[in-house]
Amino acid sequence: MIVAAYNPSTDPTNYTSIAVPHGHYSVYVFNSTSKAFQAANAAVLCDEEVVEKAVVNNCWLYVEYQIQGMQTGLISVQYNATADLTAPLMTNATGAVIDNLYESLTYNGSDDLVGQKFLLSKKLYK
Repeated sequence: MIVAAYNPSTDPTNYTSIAVPHGHYSVYVFNSTSKAFQAANAAVLCDEEVVEKAVVNNCWLYVEYQIQGMQTGLISVQYNATADLTAPLMTNATGAVIDNLYESLTYNGSDDLVGQKFLLSKKLYK
């Protein structure tokens, strides 16, 4: 299936999300320079939700693909039984770190009073 994703903003977007039923896909994005599809970095995040007393697996495919402002990008999503893009559920992620060049975000667990706790550390200032 080919998905056309339109970016209505004047700023570029770096990720596109698509609702999917599971994580068994191969994902390709269209490269306008080479005029061909190329493999994309993608992940599926799933969450179980209760809808009308039934458990529903709510999954979203996130594709790393920069689409310039006011432009349309093409994403090819193909079923692949051997691939599984589903990210594992982290039930005890204390100490997990998400970082980039500018900052680091560390998960420090949960607290009954304040909820989820994080430590934000600045690494580089512009």
